Amino acid sequence: MIRTFNLRKFLTSLALTLGAGFFAAFLTNGTYEVYETLNKPPLSPPGWVFAVVWSILYIMMGIALYAVRESSGRGGLKADAYRVFAVQLILNIGWPIVFFVFRAYLISVIWLCVLIGFVFAVTRLFWTINKCGGCLLVPYLIWCLYALYLNVGIYILN
Repeated sequence: MIRTFNLRKFLTSLALTLGAGFFAAFLTNGTYEVYETLNKPPLSPPGWVFAVVWSILYIMMGIALYAVRESSGRGGLKADAYRVFAVQLILNIGWPIVFFVFRAYLISVIWLCVLIGFVFAVTRLFWTINKCGGCLLVPYLIWCLYALYLNVGIYILN
């Protein structure tokens, strides 16, 4: 349960996750046109959808992080959750580099599988600490599974 609203912690939580997204976009600047040139599996969205969805997901991740930060108790578990959250965020930043910059589609499939494992783990940890925080990560997990479908399809078709 969240005790009181702390604007500073809320904004730093959002800044961390949105900053990760902006950093990944900066590192892959100009490479997203690659997506339009690829053979894609059925149910592939247009390229602009990714920016919208990822922006929403980064905001939800930030809110989830804030909810866990402001939850009382569970110090050791919270420390574990922060570590797993950090690892998944780093993996999240790295995936578009592997996919778009290096165009290593098989490696990006493997990378995404590892990322999904960490997203699942952090979702469980957040859920244990703060149910709202865990729930806010479920769409992220679902989107990563959808991204895996797209990534596998792109690997096979290209």
